Amino acid sequence: MSSIPKITAEIVQKKNLTPELWILWLKPSQKFEWQPGQYCTLGFEGTERPYSICSAPSEGIVELFLEVVPENLKTERSLTPKLLELDVGTHIEMRAHAKGRFLVDKTCTTRVMVATVTGIAPFISMIRAHMEGYYGECKKPFYIFQGVSYMDEFGYEEELKRYHAKGKVYYVPTVSRPQEPRNKAWRGEIGRVNEILDRYFKKLAIQPI
Repeated sequence: MSSIPKITAEIVQKKNLTPELWILWLKPSQKFEWQPGQYCTLGFEGTERPYSICSAPSEGIVELFLEVVPENLKTERSLTPKLLELDVGTHIEMRAHAKGRFLVDKTCTTRVMVATVTGIAPFISMIRAHMEGYYGECKKPFYIFQGVSYMDEFGYEEELKRYHAKGKVYYVPTVSRPQEPRNKAWRGEIGRVNEILDRYFKKLAIQPI
C-alpha cells in the first residue's frame, strides 16, 4: 500500500479574533493547488485533521478560519489547540493534495450560501475567486447569509461588506443574541440565520429548488 504524499507548511501569520476563534496562514513548502471549496489536511505529532481553505487558489498562501474545541471536549487527538500554540515560523505536515467535492455548480445561476461562524471558510474561498472572475460572468450576486452568537465572531465581515458594496455579493450577517452585553454595538440583522432566510428569499425573489 502506497504512502500518502506529504509536504510541509510554515505558519507565517496568526490572528486571534476571540479566545476561541483564530485565522491562520500557512505557506506550503512546494506548489499546492486547490479549487475553491476544497480542504487541506494538516498533521502534527501524529494527528491529522482536514480544514477548509479560505484563500482563493490565486493567493498561494493557505488561509484557515479555526475554532478551538471547548475544554471539556478536548482530547490528546485534538489538533486545533496544538496548532494555535505553535509559533510563527513553525513547520507542520500537510498532505500534498487538496481534496473535497464541495464546489460551486457552474450550471446554477443563483448561488446561495448559508453558514455559521467558521462554516463560512469554504465560501470565502469561493467568493474571493468569484471576485477575480473565476466563475466567468455571473448575472446575479453570490448570496451569503452568516449567523453568529456574538458580533466579534464574523471573521470576514468587513471584507464581505466591501464585496457587497461592489454588487457582486449580497451579504447578510445576523446575530442571534442581541441582548448580550458583548453585542451592545450591533446594529444589523438579528435572529438565527435559518430563521431569516424565508424573509430574505421573498425579498430577493430567490426560489429554492
